[in-house]
Amino acid sequence: MNSLLANIAASAVSRRVRLNFERRKIMKKITAICLIICLMSIYMTTPVSALINTNFLEKATIITEEEFVSVFNTNNIDDVSYDFYYETSQDNPYKAIAILEIALKIKGYVYNIFTSGMISLNCLDNGVLLWEGPLKGNVFVNDEQYRVISGFSYLENTQESMISLTIQNDSAIIAISFGDNIIKNEVLDFYSNRSSDITESITPNIIVTNEISTSGISNSGISTCFISPEISEEIFDGGGGGSLNLGEDGEWKYKNVDYAKHGGTSYNALKSTVYFNSLKNVMMVTLKPLSGSTQNYVETLGYDFASSSLCGFGVELALEDADYPNYAYIANITKPDEAIAIDGYFTGIKVGLSPLFEDILGVIGVPTSTISAVLESMNGKIEIQESTLFASVDIEKDTFSDYEELDNISTGLPFRFQLSKGNHNLYEGDTPYVVNTYAKYYVFVQENVLFSEPAYYFFYIDVLTTHEGTVTLG
Repeated sequence: MNSLLANIAASAVSRRVRLNFERRKIMKKITAICLIICLMSIYMTTPVSALINTNFLEKATIITEEEFVSVFNTNNIDDVSYDFYYETSQDNPYKAIAILEIALKIKGYVYNIFTSGMISLNCLDNGVLLWEGPLKGNVFVNDEQYRVISGFSYLENTQESMISLTIQNDSAIIAISFGDNIIKNEVLDFYSNRSSDITESITPNIIVTNEISTSGISNSGISTCFISPEISEEIFDGGGGGSLNLGEDGEWKYKNVDYAKHGGTSYNALKSTVYFNSLKNVMMVTLKPLSGSTQNYVETLGYDFASSSLCGFGVELALEDADYPNYAYIANITKPDEAIAIDGYFTGIKVGLSPLFEDILGVIGVPTSTISAVLESMNGKIEIQESTLFASVDIEKDTFSDYEELDNISTGLPFRFQLSKGNHNLYEGDTPYVVNTYAKYYVFVQENVLFSEPAYYFFYIDVLTTHEGTVTLG
């Protein structure tokens, strides 16, 4: 056992070093690896619940066949095998850290995929115990790096496991499924109910205003030849007399906007905007998940039934370690008192999201009635990372909360970062920054099979935006 854990940890580290990850994810991934290694060191000396499982299969189901063929130039998977390991928390028996390694053989070539993360234990009807959750990693295909999300599910009672695998970048979303067919009875209820909150409010095959082309939008500003419905709202409702600024007096100065789409489609998945208040030296990032547009995207996948739901999102800010004339640091980030830092990785608690957003939403012009209606039922787990040059806020949706109403907040949810000059005497301005945002969606589909029971699959999609620029502190 000890040697296996050491090999797993060493493999995790070597893979991450070898992959040369983009800058925006380096800090989080290093933190995750260090956490895994530390936890495993503890667990090797302290008895806790653990499981190691090895599976070899000859068959995998391709959920998004068109995208799969476009990337791999085939519609067939030779075979797939996977090993998984999970270790429950000493403090919380309903949480565990999981490691999943997948060997995916396509056209004779084996893609080795490593994913890791947190999973949760769910007690279903009739005593069924289901471990599940998304695990993240990366893989290279044709010398191009893709993000990976593994949808991990394991029945403790029967020792059956089912895995979904999403391989994606900005131009493609590939989803496959393999393992035991566990989505039936109580498990089917669990996975279908997770996304039922959106299906009642979405009209199939209706193109909503979120599904706009952004070919005329760049990080440098807004094209005069193209204005989307969302952008026009800001032009006429934002402060500053017809500018893109926000606030009663336009004190929140617009910097740039970015949209993320679902793969190479025209369906928008996420909008983020950066503002800066030079009077207070506060950077504000607004994040708007686009759940309605996402639902319309999954309905194009060709299944008899398809639904989606937002399950998490977050923002991170990185400042460059520049020379004193350009150097500034992150002094503070706005957060609720209950927010759990990275130290509480296992013990993050559910909190209401209203204290994090409601005050500033009122300041930037969102009606009080809209704020109350949207935020009233929103709960989730908040994780905070803070340092002088890097800060992030991650929010994971509570199972019984409804996040789909976030589409109705025109500005998006605001995240604030307090900045400060490194040296007041030497500081000149033009402090470089990088802002990244993400949203994660859960997708559930049903395929009717002739003379047989329907087949069900689930997978996760994440989308990213990036902003780069400079600010000058006042």
